[in-house]
Amino acid sequence: MNDNDKTKEQLLQELQETREQLKNKLRVSEEQYRNLEKMVAERTTELSQNVMRLEALFMAFPDLYFYFESDGTIVDYQTGVDKNDSDLYAPPELFLGKNVAEILPPDIGQQFITAITQIGETGKPTNVEYMLPMGNEDKYYEARCSALPNGQIFSVVRNVTDQENMRQEQKRLQQEIIEAQQHAIQELSVPIIPVMDRIIVMPLIGSIDSMRASDIMRTLLAGITEHRAKVVILDITGVAVVDTGVAAYLDKIIQAARLKGARTIVTGISDAVAETIIDLGIDWSNVETLRDLQTGLMVALHSLGFSLKKQQENSFYV
Repeated sequence: MNDNDKTKEQLLQELQETREQLKNKLRVSEEQYRNLEKMVAERTTELSQNVMRLEALFMAFPDLYFYFESDGTIVDYQTGVDKNDSDLYAPPELFLGKNVAEILPPDIGQQFITAITQIGETGKPTNVEYMLPMGNEDKYYEARCSALPNGQIFSVVRNVTDQENMRQEQKRLQQEIIEAQQHAIQELSVPIIPVMDRIIVMPLIGSIDSMRASDIMRTLLAGITEHRAKVVILDITGVAVVDTGVAAYLDKIIQAARLKGARTIVTGISDAVAETIIDLGIDWSNVETLRDLQTGLMVALHSLGFSLKKQQENSFYV
């Protein structure tokens, strides 16, 4: 049946049915639109809350935040708690839209460019540590840089001046402690013992190298001056090895003492050391050597006009 054969009632019926179908479709479309509008509103609220959380997070830390393009151009920045534009190396109008290499000192700018390039190649975060002259002081910073999904580089810059100053102070104190320990060890390793008026004894223990020989010489010369010594006894009982080097060091020490007007006696030469000196052909003919410290003390006292008298068994007095 074609439209010409339909009655008026039939056409009106079809028109009514079409209207109902359109109304139903419209109601469905309106409901879908309201649901979509609701979803958008909920998503917008969620995103706004996330943005607020991020902003609160930024403000909670005492840091500076910078956004870079992949070529190092600074596109945006943000400051954290207790921060303002005075904490920046340059005002925003001078660095926004400029390359970091143009703003910071050349060496530091290059550090950032290298870090940004490295992140672009590897995708891995990296750190930049640097120092900037700010006013009348040097400030130290640590920048942690990482990639963003949009291809930009995000950098968190923290002022670590207090930590760096503390580290340097700890290093300085540690160095002072080391130097104090070395000084104490030096004094113990090359002690000066004044046994009587104008007689000093320096017992040597352990190995002797060029550095220790210099310490021995300085200590000995200072001891001669301080005690106005006329006789110096170098006791090498505790020196296990005497080679040509050690013999040369001792010879220089003896010559230095002579220049200060002090007679030098070497005591405590063991059998092994004596054999080594002979085997090596070391010439100690001009060095006054004695068997032990006791003999050396007796000779030293006699050279200054003192005499020892036996008071009782194994006991003497001057």
